[in-house]
Amino acid sequence: METSLKIPVGISLCLLGERVRYDGGHKLSLVCTELLGRHFDYRPFCPEVAAGLGVPRPPIHLVASDRGLRALGVGGRDFTRALLDYADSVTEQVRQLSGFILMERSPSCGLVSTPRHRSGGGAAGEPGAGLFAGRLREHFPDLPMEEAGRLRDPDTRERFIERVFAYHSRFR
Repeated sequence: METSLKIPVGISLCLLGERVRYDGGHKLSLVCTELLGRHFDYRPFCPEVAAGLGVPRPPIHLVASDRGLRALGVGGRDFTRALLDYADSVTEQVRQLSGFILMERSPSCGLVSTPRHRSGGGAAGEPGAGLFAGRLREHFPDLPMEEAGRLRDPDTRERFIERVFAYHSRFR
């Protein structure tokens, strides 16, 4: 019987090649699956599918409003509460992880690159976190998190691996 020595890390499901994106596609990341997969035991998450958005689905955007940041779909349908509720519902699962890899620019999973829009259109300030990623950061401020696209850089990737191993050693 083989015992896995891989470290548990959360990952956006689309990065594993699953067709869960709004357009029915995926964002398979060979950096994640082939390089980092040697070290990590992935635990996949897809907040948008879990929140009841189908595949394919109309895209959603983060819109700055007087009520804060909202995840709005075509026709103004608001998915904010569903995405935040999902993030809150998985805290016990995330508590078992030693890191998280998220899909950049995603209105749910982006960590630093998700565009913000004005209700009338156009950009509303600097990009930031998607709703799921932002809520994870609130719940787990010390958990190592990174966007998949940034992990293509060898230095960023190495620092992330080191942070995950250090977190795992400290808290597991």
